[in-house]
Amino acid sequence: MKRKFFYISVAYLLMTRCGCFAYSQNKLEVVEVPFRFEHSSVLVQVKVTDKGPYTMLLDTGAEQCAIDINIAKELALKLTPMGGGKAVATGNKENTVFLTNLPQIEIGSLTAAGLLTAALDFSKISQRIGVPIHGVVGYNFLKNHVVQFDYPQRTIRFYSASPFAKPKEPNTASRMVLPFRFYEGDKFPVIDEVYVNGKKIKAELDTGHSGVLALTAAAIKRLGLEAEARAGEPETSEGALGTSVNRKGKLKTLTVGAVTIDSPPVSFRTPNSGLDQAPFEGMLGNDFFKDFVVTVDYRSMMVTFEKP
Repeated sequence: MKRKFFYISVAYLLMTRCGCFAYSQNKLEVVEVPFRFEHSSVLVQVKVTDKGPYTMLLDTGAEQCAIDINIAKELALKLTPMGGGKAVATGNKENTVFLTNLPQIEIGSLTAAGLLTAALDFSKISQRIGVPIHGVVGYNFLKNHVVQFDYPQRTIRFYSASPFAKPKEPNTASRMVLPFRFYEGDKFPVIDEVYVNGKKIKAELDTGHSGVLALTAAAIKRLGLEAEARAGEPETSEGALGTSVNRKGKLKTLTVGAVTIDSPPVSFRTPNSGLDQAPFEGMLGNDFFKDFVVTVDYRSMMVTFEKP
């Protein structure tokens, strides 16, 4: 089941709140933590205000962290109903989303304090993945780090600086270095070197999406894929705002940098499924990333794909 899991942007609140990060007292240059890969989802163990650990998704496609509403209540976090601002998230708006602030969050020996966080019901997302999910770790935790997703070794590495020298060799199918950017003030890493059936699109790097690629309704129209989308098999997605029904099918080709895949699976997203305001046209997900070691360098705004 392919889905875009969660990302949410509240611009006016981001102007007034921020997260403060600190390394542990060990001053490690790299921190390694294991992750579970359940239903093509990256799951890490997280402590919140010294409670837990809780199982959370590590999601490059989420601007803020998120926490299950019941855990937030257990921790006595102040909850404010979300209103106004810009919200972009998967689902049909059946879920109520609250905003809160995490006093402290810990992953391995890394800590952060004062993170703006969404609080919502994770029960259906837990059912889809098959294990209890207690939240999401998003951009406002990841942004100060070089984050390496070693899918073959099931390990996340947080570097204080890039482990790579500046690339001198051209991109190949076994090693690619691609720039990414943010659009319209949002903090979703988007790369331009992505082609669907030979046509270029802007694609988000989204470790919260379990599939290979999902296309927005706007992209489907621009690429002339309406007939393929209508003919696709229905699929259900569980996201921050609830359930949405999309279509799944296959493309002729998908090219990312120097890598081309023939007949890749695709999720066709419908209008009003939560992505109408997205600043990108597609979402690359874990079923594409899983054959690589993927390093997201938020400081240099570069992503490296390496095959072990």
